[in-house]
Amino acid sequence: MSEAGLFAAYAAIGSMAVVPIYFGSYSSLVRLPSAKPRAHDEFAEFSDSEDEEDESEAVSSEDAYMFPVYGSAALFSLYVVFKYLKSEWVNLLLTAYFAVLGVAALAQVGVRLGKA
Repeated sequence: MSEAGLFAAYAAIGSMAVVPIYFGSYSSLVRLPSAKPRAHDEFAEFSDSEDEEDESEAVSSEDAYMFPVYGSAALFSLYVVFKYLKSEWVNLLLTAYFAVLGVAALAQVGVRLGKA
């Protein structure tokens, strides 16, 4: 691969990583009550609740303390799976996992489209 092609690939990967994070962070900011509201909500059809302005979520300190424990348990379980299972079994487990998640996601989209 040429140097220009490699640069284009790295630029594309970098922009695909940074742009969603930027727009997601910007859209999750809490606006002050004195701020002028937007004329329309671009993603109103994806909103989960009607009164989203009133509710806010926070992480408790107990949950924050448990994040490293859960992360360590997940990484250790992945290590054990990859260390002691054959690659065919790992591929089968991952295929089944993503198949179940894909069917669930499609079912949820179908239900939402059916309601609309």
